[in-house]
Amino acid sequence: PGAVTRAELHVLIAFELSAAMKQAWYWIFDFVLLAGITGVSEAWKLRSDHDNTVSAIDLAQAHADSSTNSGSQSGSVPQCGDFTCDEAHGYKENAAYRHNPGQSSDDCCDKLCSRFACNASHGVPSDRQNVVGITHEACCVPKCSEHRCTNLWTDDQSKQNIAPTQGADLDTVCCQQACTTVTCDASQGYLTDPDKLTHPHPGAGREHECCKMTCKVFQDSCGYGKSISNTKLDTVLGHGDNVSFCCEDTCLGYGGHACDAGWTLVPDKHHVVVSDLLEGVQGCCEPTCAAHQCSDGWRADHTKASNVHPEDVTCCLRTCALHQCSDGFFTSTDAWTLRQVAATDDECCDKACSHQSANICSHLSGSWSHIEPRNATPYRGNTRSCCEPSNCKTLRASKQKVDALGGDGCNDETTEASCHQHMAVFADGERSILVPCVWHNDVNFCRNSDNQTSDCVPP
Repeated sequence: PGAVTRAELHVLIAFELSAAMKQAWYWIFDFVLLAGITGVSEAWKLRSDHDNTVSAIDLAQAHADSSTNSGSQSGSVPQCGDFTCDEAHGYKENAAYRHNPGQSSDDCCDKLCSRFACNASHGVPSDRQNVVGITHEACCVPKCSEHRCTNLWTDDQSKQNIAPTQGADLDTVCCQQACTTVTCDASQGYLTDPDKLTHPHPGAGREHECCKMTCKVFQDSCGYGKSISNTKLDTVLGHGDNVSFCCEDTCLGYGGHACDAGWTLVPDKHHVVVSDLLEGVQGCCEPTCAAHQCSDGWRADHTKASNVHPEDVTCCLRTCALHQCSDGFFTSTDAWTLRQVAATDDECCDKACSHQSANICSHLSGSWSHIEPRNATPYRGNTRSCCEPSNCKTLRASKQKVDALGGDGCNDETTEASCHQHMAVFADGERSILVPCVWHNDVNFCRNSDNQTSDCVPP
């Protein structure tokens, strides 16, 4: 609070100069040590990075201590006892520096090995991270990349950059177990494979990957309808060989693939190995009704598809196509009816029109008549099958037929008398269209009339 005397000012200036020179000598000493270990260029880079970090730390520390030091006497010299070393950044407090003047990590703290940069083949192990040290010897140990695995171990590339701690078993830390630790069980189909002895151990449950495999491995895995020939049990599997190479089908194993369509396995041969049969796979099979082709008029009976010894009478059902209709009944023209499995006139045949009502034709619009004889005309499920327009009968009785398809129809008649005696007939399904011929007086020409009658029984 009071004024500083000239004598006191001289003492302060001398002390500050002394502290600055001391810090400069510390800087030069550290730089020389680093240059001896890493080279001048790398030492300069490391020292610059260090100074930048320290400056940031010192600045933060200065702000943190500002409230503490604000009450101190103006002009007092800061000491290391007032500075906090940051172990998270590689600095550790040393009580011996407590009364030294200074407010920086370099002035007041010891460096930890966590800040030291080892060469490419070395690293700082976890048990030296918080050890005070500024030399390669103090901080660094060879990485796993420098270790040569021994005995039952082999290299593990994922561990190359690990720095082992003191006393650690280097094989355990740096290596992985090799296939030499696996015992291959010949009784289970596994044989020692000399080519894999130095391969990495594949892990629990996969030890078999270190061994040669024989077909015996699959002796309990062939599955339904398969087995391994005794000549293959000790066969060593090649690349890509698997259960399909070792296991052979029995007749039962071939199943639907053993027999052609419509054939079935012979029960007594289910467990016979196919290669033991002279006929091969065909020796496993016999024909069934499924392979039988039913003759015309028969339909396959799917309930008997698996029956053996196939014939029409054992595999098929009779249809209406084989039924002989009685008098007064007619074989149906309906394809659906003919395919039906039945054996009676009522199911398979069409009745004669004589079985229908006598006035059946009266239900049609216009003038219609019965087709005669009625007992010779089949009823096809509709009224028109028993009837035709009344004019049809008149035309058939009074006119002669001309060929309307092969010639010119009415045009072929050259005289008026002949023209009036003829009619053209056009097919219309099972019925015909009757067209009278008319004479054209103006041009002396016979032509088809505009009046035609459809649904007529063909003349």
